[in-house]
Amino acid sequence: MQMMIGDQFVESVTGKRVEIMYPATCGEVPSGGKADVDIAVQAAQAALPGRASIPSTFFTCGIETGRQVAAALTMKQLTPEPGGNDSMIICSDVDLVAVAIAACALRMYNCGRICTAPKQMIVLPDIHDAFVSRFTEKRLKKESVCLIQHAYKAEGKTGITEYMNE
Repeated sequence: MQMMIGDQFVESVTGKRVEIMYPATCGEVPSGGKADVDIAVQAAQAALPGRASIPSTFFTCGIETGRQVAAALTMKQLTPEPGGNDSMIICSDVDLVAVAIAACALRMYNCGRICTAPKQMIVLPDIHDAFVSRFTEKRLKKESVCLIQHAYKAEGKTGITEYMNE
């Protein structure tokens, strides 16, 4: 298992793994540490300033990393997200219906009061309108986020998987 840094897959410096538990899949992802972040920042610093085709940069990071990236970028609009606000990046090759359902469920579950609930969704332009339509469609099927929680608890349902499958 590798992580993507600077247009290539690399092993994490620590070699550690983090176990993930998600209703649909279980597995491991690389555990990146400061050394990995430093490598990623260096790759971003080297790649982004000279590319005219990249008008702006969005970076989810800690405050210090954001400072480093901002200092390296020249004439680029930078949108840092210091503190990591759980961005969900949605690419064109996804099952749009499944991702819209999951995005809505993950954002609305427990009234959005979960630190891992995606607080922003970055959607590629070619699927943006279709994603927004499906996300909105899923959201409008429910009367209220709070009522969803209470109704589910009243019916004895507790898992996000049950919510996503409705």
